[in-house]
Amino acid sequence: MPNQSQGQTIVSIRISCSRDARATYSEHEESCAERIRNALIDLLPDDSAQLVNESAGDIVVGFDALESALMISRRMQQFAAAKAHEHGVIIKIGLVAPDDRQTAGNGDASLAIAKSRELARLASSSQTLACLSSAADFDLALRDKLSEVDPDEWREELCDGRGKVYAVSWQEDVATRLAPAIGAAQAVTRVGKLRLRWRNEQMVLQPDTSRITIGRGGDVDIAIESDFASRDHAHVDYLHSCFVLADHSTNGTYVQIDDSEVFIHDDELILRGEGWISLGRRPRSTAGKVVYFWAEGEADAQ
Repeated sequence: MPNQSQGQTIVSIRISCSRDARATYSEHEESCAERIRNALIDLLPDDSAQLVNESAGDIVVGFDALESALMISRRMQQFAAAKAHEHGVIIKIGLVAPDDRQTAGNGDASLAIAKSRELARLASSSQTLACLSSAADFDLALRDKLSEVDPDEWREELCDGRGKVYAVSWQEDVATRLAPAIGAAQAVTRVGKLRLRWRNEQMVLQPDTSRITIGRGGDVDIAIESDFASRDHAHVDYLHSCFVLADHSTNGTYVQIDDSEVFIHDDELILRGEGWISLGRRPRSTAGKVVYFWAEGEADAQ
């Protein structure tokens, strides 16, 4: 692939492997990161993507078309997610679309590369962050995969104040039932208490309990060690006489309620009966990675 980048969409991919993954690949001539890097390069289209730079821990690619860059980034995350199940492989991606100056040939390609690498550094595990002028110009299918990221300092520093930072969802639609809309008039069993348990911790929520936050960050009430979880992934509130789980994450939340599995993404779900909550992925094993819950009706909670 020719080495060129000016006027292109620049994508930086940071690659890391768990200690177990490094041990798995130690018998091979190539390291874990090298093998994953080469596999990701094989995903690139020969006619519209150029390898700009590569190192032991990352690769930088220039794409002729922004839509192609977004779709290939999603495909790379899907590939890494499949490998994560087996070997703990994680990639973080930063994407910078060209501005008018770059398109006209006056842009600083090295600056775009540096910004894309910084976005990849700031991204959560298994996350793609993209600096885009707008999401409105994409077709609906691709636009639905973009969610705006809040921090203004990223926008000013990495998008020159002209664009916004978006998280790019890589998960495909699943066959899991989606959550119904919640309204004040919806008929539900009144819940007087919600019990939560994760690892060796337990919590009992009452109607007057303050909002409970769940995520990967250090400042949440329930911290889950998962590469698929956002720092501030979800929260539980008491609303309309029941406890409601609200997802505001990148990868969504899976909830097992009695015998039914529900997937929510930027949505809400009433927690009833008993089950578990998994952040960002279906759990292969529930041990240590999910939050169990039991909802008790008002009579039971007396």
